[in-house]
Amino acid sequence: MTNYERFREKLKKRIQEFLGPEVVVEYSDVRKNNGNHYEGLYMMGIKDRMLPILNVRNYYQYYLEQNRNMEDVMERVKNEIAYPECTDNDLVGLVLPFEEARENIHYGLINYEANRQRLGGLVHRRFLDLAVVLYYTVYRDGQPFATVLIPNALAKLWHMDSRSLFELAEENAKKEKVMVISVPQLLEITLTDAFENAGEEPEEIRKKVDAAIQRFEKEMESSRHLPQRMFLLTNSTHCYGAACILYPGVLYSLARREKEDLYLLPASINGMLILPAGDKTDEEFLKERTAEMARVEQREKDWLSGKLYRYIAERDVVVEVV
Repeated sequence: MTNYERFREKLKKRIQEFLGPEVVVEYSDVRKNNGNHYEGLYMMGIKDRMLPILNVRNYYQYYLEQNRNMEDVMERVKNEIAYPECTDNDLVGLVLPFEEARENIHYGLINYEANRQRLGGLVHRRFLDLAVVLYYTVYRDGQPFATVLIPNALAKLWHMDSRSLFELAEENAKKEKVMVISVPQLLEITLTDAFENAGEEPEEIRKKVDAAIQRFEKEMESSRHLPQRMFLLTNSTHCYGAACILYPGVLYSLARREKEDLYLLPASINGMLILPAGDKTDEEFLKERTAEMARVEQREKDWLSGKLYRYIAERDVVVEVV
């Protein structure tokens, strides 16, 4: 166990002792729409209170500074629980009553082995080398603000079992908007954002983006391994969007449109690359590229898998390519 892991367990225990046994104190991943991600510690069971989601890594840094002890940390925790509106922590209006949260519960996909330990505390199911988890979306001013993975403790507080929550997520998935973005479109969006952030002029940005897209399209035309059509499948919030492959009818509709089975390459937990499995598509090349991407990105927080998958339309099933 690392020093950080010992700290996080000690912090949870001390907060539990402070709040009492009637309050559930649990860890969960928090992903904000601005791309930030952190391990959050939040409290469930205190009614009519606005509570902060505590950023555990920030508290650990505070603990390490100036040789502070746990008493110093707990003083800060108590102050931020008492006056949450004065802190920099994210606020959630206590855990939502189930009836308010039910329409915002969705699927997510994460790697199973890389998250084996934490999965013990989360509502989940196994899917190939992945785990299907559930999350709910927190809204602020009517807009999606953050997503929080659903732990077993929250399901218990809601008086809901895993099966019922997954059935609900499936119903919500039928109403969720999915996005199928061509790779040239994706390049345009990504490069435009990057150049704008770098302070480039609009005319110069347009020239650079157009040139990059033209180079990509020429490479695709001359490629002996890949079809000319490639897409990114994600959801409207681009958060846990790879799970769109689980949405009822989504892959089947894409396969019918392309008149082919589909290869699925995990881009990240937020999106899945889709390629038609035509005669020009080199399966071995795709396996090598997927494994290569995994070696480079495995330590990234949004990494999903180093496996290549295939959707077989006739059976309406996703399988791992071996």
